[in-house]
Amino acid sequence: MRDAVRAFAATGKPIYAECGGLMYLCESLYDRSGREWVMCGVLPARTRMENRLRRLGYVEVETLHNGIFGPPGTRIRGHEFHWSDLTSDGGNVAPLFATRAAHESAYTQTGLRHGNVWASYVHVHLASNPEAARTWACALRAVNEVNP
Repeated sequence: MRDAVRAFAATGKPIYAECGGLMYLCESLYDRSGREWVMCGVLPARTRMENRLRRLGYVEVETLHNGIFGPPGTRIRGHEFHWSDLTSDGGNVAPLFATRAAHESAYTQTGLRHGNVWASYVHVHLASNPEAARTWACALRAVNEVNP
């Protein structure tokens, strides 16, 4: 299955992954005992399971790049719940979102954008921005019409 995911990513079609999907697209995942597990290798990053909750709560994200949700600055609400931490290995990776938790005033950069792949820990709630949902659906339709 990892080979199939890598092959699909290589087609250039858009991929959006949340939380566990983000982790699966990385090079590897370290469990709590320190054992490394090979993942898909689509994103030049690694995740590590922690002994404590890393993030929990509602967030507002703002896109940093033109992409599947619309232009930079597109706002979408969502939530985060994860026990792992992400480390990028560099290599043509950019943060995906500026994220602000409900109890915070400042935005921090989160997620990864790597070519046609957008991934973050944020579970976006597309009903919070129906235009972003329409943009995403139109982008997928356009890609499938060009590359069935």
